[in-house]
Amino acid sequence: MIKIKCTIFYLLFFCFAIIRAQEGIQWSNPIEVSTSAADKIPVVGLLQGNIPVVIWGNNSTIYFSKMIDGEFTSPLELSTGGVSPDIYSFGGIDMATSGNQIYIVFENFTNGIFLIRSLDGGETFEEPVNVIDPVQGKWATLPSIDIDDNNNLLVSVILENANETEANYIVMRSLDGGQSFGLPVEASTTADGDYVCECCPSDLYTKGDNVWLVFRNNDNNIRDIWMSKSSDGGDSFDQAVDVDETDWETFICPTSTPRIAPLANDKLITTWRSAGSGINRVYISTLNGVTMEYDFQTEMPLSNNEATQNNPNIAGARDTIGLVWEETGFGSNFTDLMFAFSINGTTDLISNRLNITEALGFQRYPSLSYLDGFFHLVYTESTGGIRYLVGEVTDEVSRIDHFPSTTLCLKIVEQPSTNNLIRLKNDCTINRFSFDAELFDLAGNRVQFWTNKMAQQKEEIELELNEFPKGMYLLSLLTETGKWTSKIVIN
Repeated sequence: MIKIKCTIFYLLFFCFAIIRAQEGIQWSNPIEVSTSAADKIPVVGLLQGNIPVVIWGNNSTIYFSKMIDGEFTSPLELSTGGVSPDIYSFGGIDMATSGNQIYIVFENFTNGIFLIRSLDGGETFEEPVNVIDPVQGKWATLPSIDIDDNNNLLVSVILENANETEANYIVMRSLDGGQSFGLPVEASTTADGDYVCECCPSDLYTKGDNVWLVFRNNDNNIRDIWMSKSSDGGDSFDQAVDVDETDWETFICPTSTPRIAPLANDKLITTWRSAGSGINRVYISTLNGVTMEYDFQTEMPLSNNEATQNNPNIAGARDTIGLVWEETGFGSNFTDLMFAFSINGTTDLISNRLNITEALGFQRYPSLSYLDGFFHLVYTESTGGIRYLVGEVTDEVSRIDHFPSTTLCLKIVEQPSTNNLIRLKNDCTINRFSFDAELFDLAGNRVQFWTNKMAQQKEEIELELNEFPKGMYLLSLLTETGKWTSKIVIN
């Protein structure tokens, strides 16, 4: 039986029909985003209020759509300033969102990497700016983009020669919201060997001043997944760790993208595809993002003896993790999408799996985002176009990362704040623990972030403030045991 479910959170947007349940999560029926069979590489992002937006490519055109009242708007063709984007089924465009800001990167193989931005939630888009125009004899391809805690943009790119060899990853940073970009920084040179995979997009994750880049290396045709780290906001990358034990040796380019997401306790999780075992399988591995110590690796089980796996994507927060990938071997379905879910870090990903499409034809190239207890998924449909699914996390244990706890024992010392400081006191029974803090304006935009602050028992902690207009803000404190949010007045 199909059940119509209207959640409190989604009441402002839409009521959706639940067609299948997974342990701890309820999935909606597919919603149409576009209808053209030529549409490819969809990317989903989330605006303020958990509103999904989607971009995708069609030949040399980039399209945009936004959900309004439960339906996606008619595809909007974005202006690329007379530059023709090179768009592939596996890369060439990417998007990052923050509040109502949308940043889209695309490539033109002969002219470099470009960025389009919208500062009003997709109502208008500015003309593109050049992120990098490589020197003669070099080519920039397959960009990825992320936004750090200070709203600085970071773009990773493969820089290679005209023969698409001698490739390395570089990162450019913008400190002015994408109006200009600094000089490229080499981000993969501390990995083994001289070069990286020449046709595999990378993925970025940022927290505080730390930037992690996950990429596919190419050490004499051993194409393992590596992660490099910058501790200075992307000015330099001086550490790299092999997070892939498959030692896949291949003489052709895999054209596949590794992905990265955060876990609790400073852990990071990566996912990728490898044929090191002889068939294409999806793997995950974890490591400590602070120490860069590798933890463990595991492969996702196959649904049947005919199955192969490809194109994984991952999203989540703290102990809530979702993993989606393509899997074959379903007869006339050809390729379906599998989704693994856990509210205990990686613990339940192996056992808690579901085929979430079960449709004829090919469902491929999934893109996944997570926020406030909802997974947002888009993918291509071989019958034509892009489809969207939303999965609501139903187990309250998993929602510790976004539901306030009334028992948090960090207290605000004074209201209103003075001397550009927020003063807190640790009244907890625990002698010493770390926490993160976020400051939001009343429109829901995050305006400042503090990471890995240390609380000593019975001592005061000071959070230094940037310059803000006087008024009411929301302070959110996140510890291992919960999240607490309170209004705070800044003088």
